[in-house]
Formats: sequence, C-alpha cells, structure tokens
Amino acid sequence: MSAAVGAAERIRIRRWVVRGASCVAFLALLGGLTAAEVSAQVGTREDLIQRFAVRDTAGASFLQSYTSYILVRERMLAEQALDTPTVSQAQFTSFRNVFGFGPSVLLDAAGDLLDVAPYKASLIGTQLAPYYAHLSSAEAGIPAVSNVVASAADHLPVVAFATPFDTPFGRRVVSGAYDLQTKPMGIYLHHMLPYRDGAAYLVDAHGWVIASSSEHSAPLAALVPPLATALGRSVAVGDYVSSHGVTRAYAVVSVASTPWRLVVTVPQTELYQPISLLSTLLPWLFLGAFAFAGGAVLLLLVQAREARATADRAAHTDELTQLPNRRATQEAIRKMLADHRRYGTELGLLIFDVDRFKEVNDAFGHSGGDGALREVARRAKESLRINDHVGRWGGEEFVVLTPHTDRSGLITAAERVREAVARKAFDMGDHATVVTVSVGGAMATAEDDPDRLVARADAALYTAKETGRDRCIIATQLTAPAPSSLPVERESMPAG
Repeated sequence: MSAAVGAAERIRIRRWVVRGASCVAFLALLGGLTAAEVSAQVGTREDLIQRFAVRDTAGASFLQSYTSYILVRERMLAEQALDTPTVSQAQFTSFRNVFGFGPSVLLDAAGDLLDVAPYKASLIGTQLAPYYAHLSSAEAGIPAVSNVVASAADHLPVVAFATPFDTPFGRRVVSGAYDLQTKPMGIYLHHMLPYRDGAAYLVDAHGWVIASSSEHSAPLAALVPPLATALGRSVAVGDYVSSHGVTRAYAVVSVASTPWRLVVTVPQTELYQPISLLSTLLPWLFLGAFAFAGGAVLLLLVQAREARATADRAAHTDELTQLPNRRATQEAIRKMLADHRRYGTELGLLIFDVDRFKEVNDAFGHSGGDGALREVARRAKESLRINDHVGRWGGEEFVVLTPHTDRSGLITAAERVREAVARKAFDMGDHATVVTVSVGGAMATAEDDPDRLVARADAALYTAKETGRDRCIIATQLTAPAPSSLPVERESMPAG
C-alpha cells in the first residue's frame, strides 16, 4: 500500500510541476511582451514598424507552438486509444470526441484506410496519402498539417492535423480536421493586435484564410483583394491602399513547420499615432487580451491532461466490472514478478471462475449474467486486502495477485473469495440464485515467467472444476505441464 501511495504522490507532484512550469513560462512570455511594449513606446517611426513586424513574428511563434502541441497530444491520445489489432467505430468515435476532431481518417502501416469519419464504406482499404501532402508526410514519420483541403468522405473544406503513431501492429497515421477559428488560435488572432482597425489572417499556401480576427473563412483575394495583391510582391513588411482609400501597413511571416503564413495589417494612421497615446491604454488592452488568450490555452492544456487521464483509465479498466482489465492485470503480473525476483518477496496468484455461468445466462439473460459478474467482482474485491490486485481476465474468469503473501496466506485468500461469493444468494430481480466459484492458485518461484505462473494456477483451477467445483486448489508443482497431467494438492475444501 505504501508503494501505491508513493506512486500516487509522485504523480501528483509531477502534475503540479507541469502546471507550475506552464504558468512560469506563460508569465515569462507575458513579461517579455510587456518589456517589448515599453521599449517600442520610446522608439521612432522605424521602431514602430519593427515592433509591428515583431508582433507578427511572435504571433507566428505562438501559432507554431500551439500547432506542435496539438500534434503531440494527438499522437499520445492515439497511442492509448487506437493501438488495438482492429479499431472499432466506437473506438474511433470516442477518440474523435475526446480530441474535438471533425472529419477524420485512420491509416494502417501500409497506408490503407482503416476508418473514416463521416463513415464511407467505399473508401475503406484505399490509399489516400498520394492525394494529401500532410498524409504523405505523416506516413514518412513526420507530423504535418494541411492547407485547406477537401475532406475524404464528404469533400468539405477542412484543415487537418496528421500524425504517425507506433502500435504493436506497425505504424499508423491518424488525421483529423480541426476548426481553428473557434479554438484558442482564433481567440488569439482576435486579440493579438492593440489597434482598433487592426486585422490578422492565418492564410494557407494557396491563399485561403484558415482563421482570422474577423471570423471570415474564404480566399484572401475575395476578402481583401488589395492585400492579396500586395502579398504577391513577397515583401515581409510593406503597405497597400485599401478599397476605401486608406493606406494600411502589413507584415507577413511563415509559421514554422506548416504551409501557413500569418498576415497582420493596420491603418498607418493608427500605427504612427503619438507614442503618448500608446503608452497609456492600448498596451494594457493588448496585454490583457494576450493574457486572456494565454489563459484559454492553459485551460486547453488542463483539459488535454484530463482527457489523457480518462483515456488511460479506459485503456486499463474493464467496463463491466470496473476492475483492472486483462491488459492492466498482465502489467501487474510482470511488475510483481520482477519485484519477487529482485527483492525475494513472496507472491501468490489465484484464478477463479464462475461455476456454470452459462446456466445463469440462460436462466436470467445476458443482463442478469452481467449483474452477476459485477456482484462477483464486488464481493471478491471486498474480501481481499487493499493491496491485493483483483482483475478481470476474460469472460467469467478473474485473477488475484497477493504480494507479500506466503502459501498459507494464499490459501486463506482463496477461501475468502470462494466464501464471499457463495455465502449469500444473488438477487436476480424476482428470483434469487446461489452462485459459486472455483479457485486455482500457485505461488511464484524464481523459475516463473508470467505465462508459467498463470498456467500453473490455471491448471489448479481446471482440477478444482473437474473435482466438483466450489472449491480451492493450490498447485504444488513448480513446472507447468498440461492441466490434465499437473499434480495438485487440495489445500482447502468448500465449506459444508
């Protein structure tokens, strides 16, 4: 129990360290922007132009960092939720809902389409990467974002985030559409400029506006034709005359690791207005807006960590009984066996199986059978120590690990489980029925690996079933031959 408490404490400390580091980094960035603002207020006309350009560069840096964060988070969540041999529609839908994706695709190690949302059966098994640069990049192992492209299933214009992730079945690629206008990226663009008539546009390589401070999404040539023409001159900082005859300054910078550009523009009359005005209200409005945008990003980070924790719990918990599932139990066996070899601590393993479970299902239906399994799990867990591991192995079969327990203690634990299940009839609505379990167990030895230890306990369980059920059998042999030939010793018998 102390080890579990220590692990929980370490996890809690790590969470606070990450949160503290995020807050310090944000405050440091905010402080740096404040210093840059004060410095710009005492500059000349060229200083103002430079500050305007630097603001664009800082904005592009923020957008690149946010894009990288989305891709990293996408990979981590995909590794947890989509690493099974086959991926069901429910798994893929759950992944998309947790992440907030729109239209999405999942490719296997060969680049064939495993799943698509919205679902379109005719696309399954096809090769999409040749038609999408961001998918080709992800297949090569490099996370990537797209220009505005047509989604695979319904051909709607989307911006997609594609990332490769490793599974036991080879590298896969997941890509999902993300509405940047309604996310913190759009909030940031709306607040990044301290000018009343300033505007910011995130534009893809083809001139399509992905997100903007004015919440428009269309080709830049249709929204602001003079600005689109000016950008064609390939000048990082310049000016143009708007359709209303107003001369506006603009700055453009590429967003690293993406095909996008960030464009900001403001009337020259606002850019060059007296410094005294800028030194009062506008800087604080900017900093307050940036603080708001930063707070939104930090909130997103917290939500991402919670989503990751939820996905991790789902990957290691049996949905029906809320016990650790087979995957989590296998990990526990490996860890406890390693501790057994390293420190010489005693370790026992029990496998128990519900007797005649098919008859329960036949008599009370699958819902009744599910209820019986939940009750068996509850009674077994309550009958054991807090540091004993109880997990669902599959079907009506469960596994118990009893660390720091000798052979006598293992027998006691087995009897507790058996008696806890059998001592009181199960309430099945209008009827009650007695449910029993058979228990097989084995003590870990230096020669055991996880498969050998489980096999010996399983052989003892087989003998318990063959010799009458509702009883506990503990294996005495160190090796693990076939169950029918394994010598066992009846260490305890059912009550009555």
